[in-house]
Amino acid sequence: MGYGRLAHVYALPLTYGRWTIRLTNGLGSTIDWGLAIHVPGQPFQNRTDGLSSWTNGDGGSEALVLNVGQPGDYALVVFKSDSDDISKSGNYVVTITQSTLDADPEAPALTTGLRSAAPDPFVNDVRFGIELAEPSDLQLEVHDVTGARRRVLARGAWAAGRHSVMWDGRDADGRAVPPGLYLVRMVAGGRVSTTKVVRTR
Repeated sequence: MGYGRLAHVYALPLTYGRWTIRLTNGLGSTIDWGLAIHVPGQPFQNRTDGLSSWTNGDGGSEALVLNVGQPGDYALVVFKSDSDDISKSGNYVVTITQSTLDADPEAPALTTGLRSAAPDPFVNDVRFGIELAEPSDLQLEVHDVTGARRRVLARGAWAAGRHSVMWDGRDADGRAVPPGLYLVRMVAGGRVSTTKVVRTR
């Protein structure tokens, strides 16, 4: 976010469940960021119109927990919460995770499989859609082109239905992976599904 930019707005497609959205300052950034999310079809011009977090001060992380009962494209807004920061440049990292404990049982999937990634190619993070026709033990992993496992994104018992998992482009040690092609592999319900995703600079 450069000089004079007040906010970034992202389209955030969310499915049923409980979502945690966390914003942390990037390396060397001391800006007092704020975070807000707005339901589909509602205006998002004001930081207090939706669920927001902007009170933790310079360099502090912000977090929101959202129970989604209405799937759709939400608006995720990142803004500078302190007027003194308007002229400053900085960076941030947003991570988004979903708890499947709150998945809606009325939206079952017809098949079990891993859907394609979005966006692809990606720069900072990417979301993978998952469909489970029945409750399953699931494992979701990211591998590089040599076959080496770089990250386990999910492991354990999952409810039937449609879910999504975000990858922040980091390996198991928290380091950003280099640009290139990565293979995402899901094992669930006795089936193996794979998709490809490209990370760019």
